[in-house]
Amino acid sequence: MTDTIAATQPLYLEDMTVGRRFTSGEHAMDAEQIVSFARQFDPQPFHLDDAAAKGTLFGETLNQHGDVLQVSTVRIVVPRKPGAAP
Repeated sequence: MTDTIAATQPLYLEDMTVGRRFTSGEHAMDAEQIVSFARQFDPQPFHLDDAAAKGTLFGETLNQHGDVLQVSTVRIVVPRKPGAAP
């Protein structure tokens, strides 16, 4: 099944099937919000400190990657509780 569920419709566990798609609300984030999120939920030095991050395999802060995924997941899942607005 490949039909799309609109963001305004409630989404229940039984609605989740392989191949089914749904849309979620949009949320833009700037660098300050990303760092703030990292500071609150994943305060690792390589997320917050450029000097500490230079000593890692990546050589730069990593807060733009995993934390954005975490925020995206929250934005998709949390507003989709039954009866919640997108």
